[in-house]
Amino acid sequence: MAGFTNEAVAKRLGIGTGTVKNHRKRLYFKLDITTERELFTMFLESLLESTDHIAIRQSETAESALSNVVPYPPRVARRRSADGAQGSSKDR
Repeated sequence: MAGFTNEAVAKRLGIGTGTVKNHRKRLYFKLDITTERELFTMFLESLLESTDHIAIRQSETAESALSNVVPYPPRVARRRSADGAQGSSKDR
């Protein structure tokens, strides 16, 4: 998805724009995220976790790479109501 619009992704894959939107929506729901920024943050965290076993000055590289990243505020857990609508636990 590397910064491509829904239309660009659809054209590259030969599928409809609605299909791309639906896949993104379902992916974001399964990951419990709402923005591309959260997706990228999650990607960076998983990348750093998977490379922890490599001890080639990566801690220095990771720290310098993440030094400019603004921490994202903690998420409020969302729950589904009986009718399937999403909402935060504060709404109940």
